[in-house]
Amino acid sequence: MNELPLQKIHQLIINLAKSAYSYGVSQNRLEAYLSGVAEALGTHVELMGSSTAANFIFWQGEEAQQQSYFVRLPAVNPNMAKLVQVGELADRLKSGTLSVSEGTERLQTIQTASSPYGVLANALAFFLVGVGVAIIFASFWYDVAIGGVLGLVVFSVTLLATKWGWVGRNVELVSAFVASLLAHGLAVLIPGSNPFVVVICAVGVFIPGFGLTLGLAEIFFQYTLTGLNRIIGAVLVLLKLFAGVVLGAAIAKLFLNIPPTADPVAVAPIIHWFFILLLFVGIVLIFQVRPKDVGWVILGGLLAYAGLKIGEQLGGWQGAFLGAFILGVYANLMSRWLRLPVTVFSLPAVMVLLPGVVAYLSLFNIPSSGTEALVMASWQILQTVAALIIGLLVANGVATPAKTL
Repeated sequence: MNELPLQKIHQLIINLAKSAYSYGVSQNRLEAYLSGVAEALGTHVELMGSSTAANFIFWQGEEAQQQSYFVRLPAVNPNMAKLVQVGELADRLKSGTLSVSEGTERLQTIQTASSPYGVLANALAFFLVGVGVAIIFASFWYDVAIGGVLGLVVFSVTLLATKWGWVGRNVELVSAFVASLLAHGLAVLIPGSNPFVVVICAVGVFIPGFGLTLGLAEIFFQYTLTGLNRIIGAVLVLLKLFAGVVLGAAIAKLFLNIPPTADPVAVAPIIHWFFILLLFVGIVLIFQVRPKDVGWVILGGLLAYAGLKIGEQLGGWQGAFLGAFILGVYANLMSRWLRLPVTVFSLPAVMVLLPGVVAYLSLFNIPSSGTEALVMASWQILQTVAALIIGLLVANGVATPAKTL
């Protein structure tokens, strides 16, 4: 491997880091593991940067002679199937069973590989997330169906986003606007329907619980710039969703008389858990989890949700803490057993612990209650996300994860 120019080794490490980051690895885990891969290839690396760009500093022997590369990082588009493949590639480079040339070719193959699921499966994912979120809110039964159907409408908007540049840059705003307009229209045709909850169901895949949680976690690990950028990005997504919902509702109410909403319905526990299972099926499709890992990821999610519901009996933050703790222990143990990135097991389930939904709901109390609601919203968001992070950190103390991406 060392007979190759160092520039090729540097380029492989940079491309490896960009791919892993794009597929959902946090910067602190990436930096910790990347140094071991670099040393196995005969060099040293330090990664410094934000969520949009990074500076890779390489050196051999004396640190006085360094080579630096400033690289723009790709947007995060979680893909657990490709993350597993990148992790396996990194492990083989680290163990010396794969050459730099072979690693470069393999990484290119991973990057260009198609999704393990097709368009129909992705559409099904949006539908299942819609109906699953509706059950979490104990919605009117018609709203469960409407949430799923509007999830398909939002999926159609994402398809348009690939063809129309403006829609692509504002997909959250457009999706929320269309869903809000349709939800309020359907509320007239179906008395009792709650258009606000239905919109949450429809745009559930966009609510940035991952960004809020990971941002605060990276600040905790002293990756301040990266963490702040992630939090700002998550807040901007929330504001786009908020603006789309408010605009759609305002236009609908100009022409329609929206009837009162029905009270939440009680469902049998077995039905509730069945729909939660469907929600997790949708989430694993959204996150492109490998078919062979789907069962393990869903099990982790169900355990985390069970912890959330048990903890909620004790108070506001206890549910998020217990759910995150159970999830963290499970994800770390599975990572060690199957030698897979811990992100594969933890990231999909974090979505159901609802930090993004708490933030989204809190936004709608601000116009009516002013400063008091803003303070309460900020506290609820911080409390939920902090409980999640502390739960995951305590879990790391109980069961350490495998030394993988």
